[in-house]
Amino acid sequence: MTLDVSSPALRSLRAIAESGSFTAAAERLGYTQSAVSKQVRALETAAGATLFVRAPRGVALTAAGRALLQRAEVVLDQLDAAEQDIAALGARVGGRVALGGFPTTAVDLVPRALALLRTSTPDVDVDFRQLSTPAQLRQLRSGRLDLGVVAVNPGSADLDGLATAPLPSGPLLVAVPAGHRLAGTGPVAPADLAGERWVVGQGEAGSPSSACGRDCRRPTWRRGRGTGRPGWATWPPASA
Repeated sequence: MTLDVSSPALRSLRAIAESGSFTAAAERLGYTQSAVSKQVRALETAAGATLFVRAPRGVALTAAGRALLQRAEVVLDQLDAAEQDIAALGARVGGRVALGGFPTTAVDLVPRALALLRTSTPDVDVDFRQLSTPAQLRQLRSGRLDLGVVAVNPGSADLDGLATAPLPSGPLLVAVPAGHRLAGTGPVAPADLAGERWVVGQGEAGSPSSACGRDCRRPTWRRGRGTGRPGWATWPPASA
């Protein structure tokens, strides 16, 4: 005997078994009660057995009904999984994305993000470029970057015309020699750093790695002489 049944009939079988009523099953499935009854009759004809008997409250499965339901559950689960797989194929996202990030993002933030992306969206290829914040802002505006991880104060004019979203951040730390006047003093206010000599990376093509933004154009900010290390300078300049 070949058991030739339809998935709507199997869903009707499951809904009746779960609700104990043809009427409740019809409401759950969005069918009329007569349509559910027709599905059950078709199942019983195909199985050659009675699947339900009247019970004190509604209906109950017979031994044949329980045996069929056990297999029907597996079939319906597989059909639902296949439907989801096919839908995912049509909605799959792919392509290439150009992502920029200042150098320290390559230590932890970007690798973790790329690992998650590889798991959730394997068809997206990411071209990651280590760039200073100013270089990223230029490339975002010119279309050479799709996304960038930048370090700029919220509301800065440097972000005009760009869509932004804040990322979680930790405390901003200042590194000083052990014998420096600020060493071990606890939190430091920006005013405490006035007149201090800084060491900054120059980034791509001489651009500063930091995002001092338009403040860098003020006369009080000056790029200093070389420290003797390629790509670095003191700020303000070291005395001769």
